[in-house]
Amino acid sequence: MTTKKSNNKVAVGIGVAVGAIAGAVAGVLAAPQSGKATRADISKKAGEIKDEAEKDIEIVANKADKIIGEAKVIAGEAIKEVNLNVADLKERADYAIKGAKKGFIEKK
Repeated sequence: MTTKKSNNKVAVGIGVAVGAIAGAVAGVLAAPQSGKATRADISKKAGEIKDEAEKDIEIVANKADKIIGEAKVIAGEAIKEVNLNVADLKERADYAIKGAKKGFIEKK
């Protein structure tokens, strides 16, 4: 469930970025300016959008690192629990085998 929510947030972020780019380009191209001024505006807007995208990427990367860290902790705890269960089952199996051997020897 968390993965779907994270994926949805990423998709929304990408949609917002694409919308911002499209809006900025449309606004600059529709403005009555010279070609040089239009190119300067496009360059400025592209820089702003790039900076914003880099910030968003850093935020997403930090969230991903946090989720990965949490997953590692959960996996580590699960591995410990499995190992304890395996050790317990092995001990029970050894005890059952010893009991069966003892019962077999006593019947002879």
